[in-house]
Amino acid sequence: MPAAYVISPIVEHFPIDSDTGLPGTESYKCPKVETFVDGSGLPLYVHTSKIYPERGMGWCFSYVCTRGAADWSVIDADPDCVRLFDETIPDEPDGRKPSRESADGFLNARPNASDLAALRGRLARFGASHADLSPNNSRSDWVTRMGIAASAGMDIDFDPRGWRTWSKS
Repeated sequence: MPAAYVISPIVEHFPIDSDTGLPGTESYKCPKVETFVDGSGLPLYVHTSKIYPERGMGWCFSYVCTRGAADWSVIDADPDCVRLFDETIPDEPDGRKPSRESADGFLNARPNASDLAALRGRLARFGASHADLSPNNSRSDWVTRMGIAASAGMDIDFDPRGWRTWSKS
């Protein structure tokens, strides 16, 4: 279950009614990544998200883990969804989600130098401040900027190290 940081639109989701097999009448707002399901209707991904439609945001920022045999192909094929980094946080040898140590190691590392222009473009596209970020900044600094932007600038103390999908499998 590798993990990635994903930017996606906030959508109105009508879950499938288990009795009828049709979309239900009750809906809620969620990251688009939550709506991707397999042939059995099971979610392809689990996530923790910064989602603030009440602040006028039309997009959100998520820490996403794959589920089961899922990979990133569905997210990568959707033009509305963008992974912040091309790299993912690798899963554990037994297939579980990344450990805290693994995720922290990913965040402490610097982004690939060849990805900096695309990374700056992604932050700019979603209104995240990045002018003072350099190749010497860690991935954590880049993720923090996106987390602040996703909260409409109100979560200025956003810390990606405390933001993970640990309780779900």
